[in-house]
Amino acid sequence: MKVSLGISALFHDSAVAVVSELGEIVYALSEERLTRIKGDKSFPQNSIDSAIRYCHEQNATINKICYYE
Repeated sequence: MKVSLGISALFHDSAVAVVSELGEIVYALSEERLTRIKGDKSFPQNSIDSAIRYCHEQNATINKICYYE
């Protein structure tokens, strides 16, 4: 399965989302869930690492990365 990784960072509530080729959100995670910092606006490295692990477990290949600032 090919998926796209969306990244939102450096604004408010940094997060990532993994979207299938059909446009379905298959994974999403806010950085504040992992850092325990309310409204964390840092670059979501922890969330990205978690999304990559999820994709690996699901045998999904990230073929696009989108960034929203």
